[in-house]
Amino acid sequence: KQYASMPQLFHQDNYDKCMLLKDEALYCTFTYELQPLKVNNVSETWKIINKVSSDRFNYRHDNLRHGICVPFACPSNEKSNDTDTILSQRITNCYNKKFEKVGLKGTVTFLQCETNDPKYPIDWLDITVAIVCISYIVLIVFASFYEGVAKYKQETDYQKITTTRWGLVIAAFSIQRNWHRFKTIKSNPDIEKLRPFQGVRFYNMLIVIMSHTVLASMMLPVANTKYTETCISPTWYLALDTQYFVSLLFIIWFMKKYPRLIWPTLGCLLSINIVLTFIQNYKGNYALMLLPLPEVIYDMKNVLKNPQFHYQMTNVIGCASGPIMGLGYGYIFYKFKNQKLFTSNLMFHQILYYIISYGVGLGIVLLPGMFFIMNGAQHDPFWASLYIASSRPLFSFAIGYCLFGATQGLGFSSVLALRKYTDLRNINR
Repeated sequence: KQYASMPQLFHQDNYDKCMLLKDEALYCTFTYELQPLKVNNVSETWKIINKVSSDRFNYRHDNLRHGICVPFACPSNEKSNDTDTILSQRITNCYNKKFEKVGLKGTVTFLQCETNDPKYPIDWLDITVAIVCISYIVLIVFASFYEGVAKYKQETDYQKITTTRWGLVIAAFSIQRNWHRFKTIKSNPDIEKLRPFQGVRFYNMLIVIMSHTVLASMMLPVANTKYTETCISPTWYLALDTQYFVSLLFIIWFMKKYPRLIWPTLGCLLSINIVLTFIQNYKGNYALMLLPLPEVIYDMKNVLKNPQFHYQMTNVIGCASGPIMGLGYGYIFYKFKNQKLFTSNLMFHQILYYIISYGVGLGIVLLPGMFFIMNGAQHDPFWASLYIASSRPLFSFAIGYCLFGATQGLGFSSVLALRKYTDLRNINR
């Protein structure tokens, strides 16, 4: 009941209905920063707002994010638009009058308005992009028709047409040709051994889609804020950036040219990564983890402007342990792909596999976050930096062991190696 007594945090009028007003249409979005009407005698509503907003796992309920159709919500005889300095005061007065009865007032900030006139008129760049897109569609239609007609000819004639330089270019844009490539599942002994990877990729994509769906719902205005504030996941990162694909080619070349230096090189790279990550986190005095709090995730602005996000999620140093571990496990698979390493004392290896893969892998992600949130532990830069520096190498080690063990028949390898996951590999690339 107390929660429901607070002003609506998010509100949006009907935009399309507002635009039907033609010349009078004026739709504005803004943040209305609440404060008590009387500082020495605050209302019960303000006390509730202050109490709820003081919890970092809740939204700032003293900052209302509203979108209104001004002629309907705050009617006035004055003509104004988003460039008028009067408009902000006009909406402020309107909202102050609205919330006066519950002992609140406020100020309008981050005001942005739209009229019936396009804010960004079509220019030469838009026309250029449209021409390129239309030309590309025409090319695809022509290539599909050209390659399709050639397919009805004799096989030798078809090969002559599609193997020329012009034919290869055209066939590359043919829908039929690309569909055939998409359906074709090539196989060899190495691909068969790596089938568990396709299962992991499949389940990983499901987790990524579901987690990003939840995050997307938190980035936009939410009708039921109480639900969002009680359903926050403490861990949503530990992802491997694709920016290493190019840079690691040099390391792979070095590993192939100097096989004796493989483990010293990878060991040095991993050690340097751990030390630099620790120093970087300690110097920045960053927290144990970047929690997906409502006010942090909303509109993503507080995330993208946070240096901790860039140092830990998108930084070359912060994410390098995964690729380094991947090179090590890839080399192990290359050396022992035709050998069975865990035939003796299989039960012991199975237990060890589950402990490392799930105990270490899930534990390093979930347990520190649960302890940090539930116990309200105070921030300590040393232990936070130690966790940040060691968590990703440990997580990468556990996931690598999980995948390599599956290629050796350990764990749920039969489930991960189902044929349907191999058939779906072209979809979840």
